Amino acid sequence: MNYTKVACIIELSNLVSGADIRLQLNDDFFAQFEGSEVLGGQVAVAISPRAVGKAWSLQVHLKGQVKLLCDRCLDEFLLPIDEDEEVRLCPAQNADGQQDAGDEQLFFTAQDTVVDLSQYLYESVCLSLPMQRFHARESDCNPQMLQKLKTLIVNLK
Repeated sequence: MNYTKVACIIELSNLVSGADIRLQLNDDFFAQFEGSEVLGGQVAVAISPRAVGKAWSLQVHLKGQVKLLCDRCLDEFLLPIDEDEEVRLCPAQNADGQQDAGDEQLFFTAQDTVVDLSQYLYESVCLSLPMQRFHARESDCNPQMLQKLKTLIVNLK
Protein backbone atom coordinates (compact mmCIF):
# COMPACT_ATOMS: atom_id res chain seq x y z
CA MET A 1 0.00 0.00 0.00
CA ASN A 2 1.16 3.51 -0.72
CA TYR A 3 0.40 6.12 1.90
CA THR A 4 1.06 9.81 1.83
CA LYS A 5 3.56 10.69 4.52
CA VAL A 6 1.84 12.39 7.42
CA ALA A 7 4.39 14.66 9.04
CA CYS A 8 4.29 16.38 12.40
CA ILE A 9 6.22 19.50 11.51
CA ILE A 10 6.99 22.34 13.89
CA GLU A 11 8.30 25.60 12.50
CA LEU A 12 11.17 26.74 14.70
CA SER A 13 10.34 30.41 14.12
CA ASN A 14 6.83 29.84 15.54
CA LEU A 15 7.99 28.40 18.86
CA VAL A 16 6.91 30.62 21.74
CA SER A 17 7.26 29.73 25.41
CA GLY A 18 3.89 28.84 26.86
CA ALA A 19 2.07 28.72 23.49
CA ASP A 20 0.83 25.14 23.13
CA ILE A 21 0.99 23.31 19.82
CA ARG A 22 -1.73 20.75 19.13
CA LEU A 23 -1.44 17.84 16.70
CA GLN A 24 -3.59 14.80 15.95
CA LEU A 25 -2.16 11.36 15.15
CA ASN A 26 -4.62 9.24 13.16
CA ASP A 27 -4.80 6.01 11.13
CA ASP A 28 -2.92 7.61 8.21
CA PHE A 29 -0.10 8.66 10.53
CA PHE A 30 0.36 5.13 11.94
CA ALA A 31 0.00 3.48 8.49
CA GLN A 32 3.21 5.12 7.25
CA PHE A 33 5.34 3.06 9.67
CA GLU A 34 5.78 -0.35 8.01
CA GLY A 35 5.67 -3.42 10.21
CA SER A 36 4.17 -1.49 13.10
CA GLU A 37 2.26 -3.21 15.88
CA VAL A 38 0.09 -0.10 16.01
CA LEU A 39 -2.61 -0.63 13.37
CA GLY A 40 -4.19 2.79 13.77
CA GLY A 41 -5.67 5.09 16.32
CA GLN A 42 -6.60 8.58 17.36
CA VAL A 43 -4.07 10.30 19.62
CA ALA A 44 -4.19 13.96 20.58
CA VAL A 45 -0.77 15.55 21.07
CA ALA A 46 -0.26 18.70 23.13
CA ILE A 47 3.23 20.21 23.02
CA SER A 48 4.21 22.96 25.46
CA PRO A 49 7.49 24.62 24.43
CA ARG A 50 9.74 26.44 26.88
CA ALA A 51 12.90 28.28 25.90
CA VAL A 52 16.06 27.08 27.67
CA GLY A 53 18.86 29.28 26.40
CA LYS A 54 19.27 28.51 22.68
CA ALA A 55 17.45 25.20 23.11
CA TRP A 56 13.81 24.34 23.68
CA SER A 57 12.26 22.01 26.21
CA LEU A 58 9.09 20.44 24.82
CA GLN A 59 6.60 18.93 27.24
CA VAL A 60 4.66 16.41 25.17
CA HIS A 61 1.34 14.96 26.29
CA LEU A 62 -0.16 12.03 24.32
CA LYS A 63 -3.75 11.01 24.99
CA GLY A 64 -6.05 8.80 22.98
CA GLN A 65 -6.48 5.24 21.76
CA VAL A 66 -4.41 3.00 19.52
CA LYS A 67 -5.57 -0.07 17.62
CA LEU A 68 -3.60 -3.24 18.38
CA LEU A 69 -3.98 -7.01 18.07
CA CYS A 70 -4.93 -8.82 21.26
CA ASP A 71 -2.16 -11.22 22.32
CA ARG A 72 -4.80 -13.67 23.56
CA CYS A 73 -7.33 -13.89 20.70
CA LEU A 74 -5.64 -11.95 17.84
CA ASP A 75 -8.67 -9.68 17.32
CA GLU A 76 -8.18 -5.94 17.01
CA PHE A 77 -8.93 -3.79 20.05
CA LEU A 78 -8.45 -0.22 21.20
CA LEU A 79 -5.98 0.48 23.98
CA PRO A 80 -6.11 3.85 25.74
CA ILE A 81 -2.83 5.72 26.19
CA ASP A 82 -2.06 8.74 28.35
CA GLU A 83 1.63 9.64 28.43
CA ASP A 84 3.78 12.61 29.34
CA GLU A 85 7.22 13.00 27.78
CA GLU A 86 9.88 15.66 27.60
CA VAL A 87 12.23 16.21 24.69
CA ARG A 88 14.82 18.92 24.15
CA LEU A 89 15.34 20.61 20.80
CA CYS A 90 18.98 21.61 20.76
CA PRO A 91 21.10 23.51 18.24
CA ALA A 92 23.73 21.25 16.67
CA GLN A 93 27.25 22.02 17.85
CA ASN A 94 29.08 21.40 14.59
CA ALA A 95 28.53 22.53 11.01
CA ASP A 96 26.97 19.34 9.64
CA GLY A 97 24.65 18.80 12.60
CA GLN A 98 25.96 15.30 13.32
CA GLN A 99 25.99 14.62 17.02
CA ASP A 100 25.13 11.70 19.25
CA ALA A 101 21.56 12.32 20.25
CA GLY A 102 20.45 11.12 23.65
CA ASP A 103 17.11 9.42 24.04
CA GLU A 104 15.41 12.70 24.82
CA GLN A 105 17.19 15.15 22.51
CA LEU A 106 16.63 16.23 18.93
CA PHE A 107 19.07 18.50 17.13
CA PHE A 108 18.65 21.22 14.54
CA THR A 109 21.16 23.24 12.56
CA ALA A 110 21.20 26.99 11.93
CA GLN A 111 19.84 26.25 8.42
CA ASP A 112 16.84 24.29 9.70
CA THR A 113 13.55 26.13 9.68
CA VAL A 114 11.38 23.19 10.75
CA VAL A 115 11.64 20.06 12.87
CA ASP A 116 9.71 16.90 12.00
CA LEU A 117 8.57 15.18 15.21
CA SER A 118 6.87 12.26 13.42
CA GLN A 119 9.41 9.58 14.33
CA TYR A 120 9.75 10.83 17.91
CA LEU A 121 5.96 10.84 18.43
CA TYR A 122 5.55 7.40 16.86
CA GLU A 123 8.27 5.96 19.10
CA SER A 124 6.76 7.63 22.16
CA VAL A 125 3.42 5.96 21.43
CA CYS A 126 5.12 2.57 20.94
CA LEU A 127 7.12 2.90 24.15
CA SER A 128 3.94 3.69 26.10
CA LEU A 129 2.42 0.31 25.17
CA PRO A 130 2.45 -2.52 27.72
CA MET A 131 4.46 -5.66 27.00
CA GLN A 132 1.31 -7.80 26.98
CA ARG A 133 -1.64 -6.43 25.05
CA PHE A 134 -5.03 -7.90 25.87
CA HIS A 135 -8.66 -6.85 25.75
CA ALA A 136 -9.56 -5.22 29.09
CA ARG A 137 -11.81 -8.20 29.89
CA GLU A 138 -11.33 -11.75 28.68
CA SER A 139 -15.05 -11.79 27.87
CA ASP A 140 -14.31 -9.21 25.12
CA CYS A 141 -12.01 -11.71 23.36
CA ASN A 142 -13.09 -13.80 20.38
CA PRO A 143 -14.91 -16.79 21.95
CA GLN A 144 -13.97 -19.14 19.09
CA MET A 145 -10.28 -18.40 19.59
CA LEU A 146 -10.55 -18.82 23.37
CA GLN A 147 -12.19 -22.22 22.87
CA LYS A 148 -9.43 -23.25 20.47
CA LEU A 149 -6.79 -22.17 23.02
CA LYS A 150 -8.51 -24.20 25.77
CA THR A 151 -8.51 -27.24 23.48
CA LEU A 152 -4.80 -26.82 22.77
CA ILE A 153 -3.95 -26.42 26.45
CA VAL A 154 -5.91 -29.58 27.36
CA ASN A 155 -4.12 -31.53 24.59
CA LEU A 156 -0.71 -30.45 25.92
CA LYS A 157 -1.34 -31.83 29.40
